[in-house]
Amino acid sequence: MTAAEMIFDGLVWVIGASVVAYMLKRYWLMFRNRNLRHVGLLKDPVTHAQQVVKAKEMNKTFMNTNTAHAHSSKIQSNYQRSFSLACLLSCLLASVLISLSMSSSVFAQADIPESQNYEGIQYITGGIGSEESDAMLELGKKWPLTLEFAQDHPARPLWVADVTLKITNSKRKVVFKAMSDGPIMLLNLPADQYEIEAVFEGRTIKRKIKLEENKFIKLPMIWPII
Repeated sequence: MTAAEMIFDGLVWVIGASVVAYMLKRYWLMFRNRNLRHVGLLKDPVTHAQQVVKAKEMNKTFMNTNTAHAHSSKIQSNYQRSFSLACLLSCLLASVLISLSMSSSVFAQADIPESQNYEGIQYITGGIGSEESDAMLELGKKWPLTLEFAQDHPARPLWVADVTLKITNSKRKVVFKAMSDGPIMLLNLPADQYEIEAVFEGRTIKRKIKLEENKFIKLPMIWPII
């Protein structure tokens, strides 16, 4: 997991926990204040004995007043509904934040091969196994060029490795040479027009491609069946 992903996950958890704690504390205080008002003990500057007397008087008046009783019951019901809604929203928010955290780290859990460098061109090659290939394809959405190497098959193309790659820019200069360690290669190439030459088991295929700023391309390179 990269430092950025760890920071993001940490922020998600901190924000989620803070929101849930704030909502629960807020509604707990609302219930506490309501109950204290009910018995007349909310921050009155009187002694304990006076508080008890006042509470008895207020409870007696409250019990003898049907209107007040109905009003209090309605308020209590509203608070209960509000508290239940707050708990539900808190649980839903926590679930969403956990899901976001898990989805952001699922690809980070896979061991993506380390990036390499060829004359200033950063690249990653690999994709062995479903977890690594899925993680690389997800990461490739942020790279200028993602290459997939495969051999044609009646059912579906089958990924291949050990592909020798050579890339030439618009000035006919070779800017990249490497061999793939798996069926996927990510390349951080600058915007330009390129010719890609890939060799697998002595057979060569060529593709021309144009890369533009802030655009990401995935290019399958498939060898036909002999």
